[in-house]
Amino acid sequence: MKKFNFLFLFVFCFCIGNVFAGVYFYSQNDEGLLVPVLKEFDINNEINIGDSVERVYLNVEGNNPKNLIGYLKNVKLKKDGDSIVVEFKDEGLMTRFLKDSSKIDYDGIDEGGKFYFDNAGEIIKVDFVSNKDNTFYFDNYGYDVSLGSKVKFENGKFNVEIGNGGFVKYFKKGSDKKIEYSGIKNGGNLEISEGKLINADFEISKEGKFVFGKYRFGLKKGTRVVVKDGKVDFKMVAGSKIEKPEFVGEGDDFLFSYQSEDGFDLPNGKELESESGMTIVNFKEGNFYLSDTDFVLRTDGKDDLLIHNSNELYLFFDKVDIDDSKSYFYSNENKIELSSLDGEGGSVFFKEGNSFGVEASSLNSLSVQAKNGKAIVEKISNEDLPSVRISGESIAMLDSRNFYGQDGDLYFEPSGDMISGDFNHGNLDVPVRLSFIDNNDNNLKNFEVYSNGKDQYAAVSAGDLQGSFGYYKTGGGFYVSSDLTFNHLTPEAQEFYVGLDSNKQNELMAYFESDNGIIGLQNTLDELIIEEERLRQNPIQASVRIPTKGGSGTIIGVDKDDGRAIVATCGHGGGSPQGSRHRIQLSDGREFRGVSLGYAGTHVSGNDITLIKLDSPVEDIPYMPVASENHVVNNGEVVLRIGCPGCGEFKQTQTSINKYDSNSMVGTVDSRGGVWGGESGGGLFHQGRLIGIVSMGGGSQGWYTSTYDIRDFLRKKGYDYLIKLIIILI
Repeated sequence: MKKFNFLFLFVFCFCIGNVFAGVYFYSQNDEGLLVPVLKEFDINNEINIGDSVERVYLNVEGNNPKNLIGYLKNVKLKKDGDSIVVEFKDEGLMTRFLKDSSKIDYDGIDEGGKFYFDNAGEIIKVDFVSNKDNTFYFDNYGYDVSLGSKVKFENGKFNVEIGNGGFVKYFKKGSDKKIEYSGIKNGGNLEISEGKLINADFEISKEGKFVFGKYRFGLKKGTRVVVKDGKVDFKMVAGSKIEKPEFVGEGDDFLFSYQSEDGFDLPNGKELESESGMTIVNFKEGNFYLSDTDFVLRTDGKDDLLIHNSNELYLFFDKVDIDDSKSYFYSNENKIELSSLDGEGGSVFFKEGNSFGVEASSLNSLSVQAKNGKAIVEKISNEDLPSVRISGESIAMLDSRNFYGQDGDLYFEPSGDMISGDFNHGNLDVPVRLSFIDNNDNNLKNFEVYSNGKDQYAAVSAGDLQGSFGYYKTGGGFYVSSDLTFNHLTPEAQEFYVGLDSNKQNELMAYFESDNGIIGLQNTLDELIIEEERLRQNPIQASVRIPTKGGSGTIIGVDKDDGRAIVATCGHGGGSPQGSRHRIQLSDGREFRGVSLGYAGTHVSGNDITLIKLDSPVEDIPYMPVASENHVVNNGEVVLRIGCPGCGEFKQTQTSINKYDSNSMVGTVDSRGGVWGGESGGGLFHQGRLIGIVSMGGGSQGWYTSTYDIRDFLRKKGYDYLIKLIIILI
């Protein structure tokens, strides 16, 4: 009778490594029945199985086999601690039957390949090289691998090092839906667990499309893919283009990043490159975004602008794709749009020669930032100036001068960097037209702010510009013009010119039309300004008597908004109470009425100053401006004091200053000795500027409120523009 040998291994449920003795065969006994027969391991703890197919179990109960390993051929069995190892020889074969009675063949495995089994007959580990394109099953998942691939499996994780065929596919057993990675360079490594790609590092050997999570990406040859900790990094080759991947449906939630040492071409035709070296563009939830560095945007290889973002700045290339819930950057051929409706967003700095029409240079710069709103810069057809529109609390920064939104209104901050980002600003603003909008691009103001590139702005629409040079004066005292010649004048010359009557303006036009051109006009205006200063800055004419309080004062200028003269006097004479009414008398006999604007203190505090504002404008009223910080008075210098002793006639007194500093002044007076009643509030003058206000006297001395305190009070009241330098004709 022909006998069949069957191999069995008997194990107990505890510490199987201590009891492995051999394996069991089915063998026919004398009655022709199949019974388990033990075959022991040899001295090397091995059992060889040759060309005959043997059925191998790991246990028996009585005559009933248990824990089938499979049908084995040309393999070697080994003991390895608590495991049984099936090691393949040349043309080895292992056929297994799963719990659902399906049959799986394991073949095409290079000699030396190993399968590790536990005492229940389950595969717990594998390590082999496939010598053909083949399919392997582990833990209810199938894996197609290419010829020459190195396969490892342990603790539910399938790891493959790609061989010559360059592909791996994986799928759930019984499903026809496969996730495929093909065109992979030899040596690429992928790790998969329960149908999910968890780690990978490989280079693409040919251009193709690859699915990661919910998206299919088009990638160029040479791209390196690294998957780790739920993130996929695409390390791109030079000349790569960022293209939106195709959404394919259900899949893992990966974060993605594109990385390049040479920057990227964008879908809108522009180029993007990081200033720090490696350029990284991230992708998640269907959108691209930048993070934590500065990026240069280019058109045709020439720098347009610098992008700075403090967190995540999303990139959109089609209007229909924009998601207003994100902080984003949008750009087309002539327009950029920044938006951050919830907090601080990205900012951009325009570079010289940009394609958006912004006339940036080393002297002029423009940057914008979105903050609780939007910032839009656009080159408009047939427009000389680019359009800048901001909403919310966004900022338009013309060099270090800032326009910003707050509480639905537009504000101006003339100094200080308000925009995030280390941008190189110059000293002059960029010619633009600026408007304040809502988040739907509707104007919130009935004006636009025009900049002429000379730190001057006009809140007016273009059609309202008027005058010989097409100038316009703003409420803030700035002048703007559509005429280049006018804008070449100094701010002082512009202001003086527009204050002349039309006949005088027409006379001066001759200088513009003559060979002298703008230089001749500027020189003529400078001479007229000096003459005007001499005529109007006569201290005795600018001094006033205040009979309501029995004191004196000085007209220091006019309010830029309503043209009403401002009188500076002492706090103990004209300041109490605020809103009190006063009579103001000039040395030429004219008399006016005014109201107190409040006071800083009295002679007791040492900060003895108040301001009185006339009820109505007075044409060509004389004044004496307050000295600026660079005005120098030396101790011992003789200065002029003007007041009305006893509230009578105006008197000029030569006074020698024996103490002058930023906080106090003391003067020794003429032979009359001290300061007389009625002189309180009168001015102390030096080289055409007010440097002090009479506060009190005693003995042969007089005490004065200092220039520092006068300037400080003017700034608090919003009258800092009444502080002026001495105009010098060169």
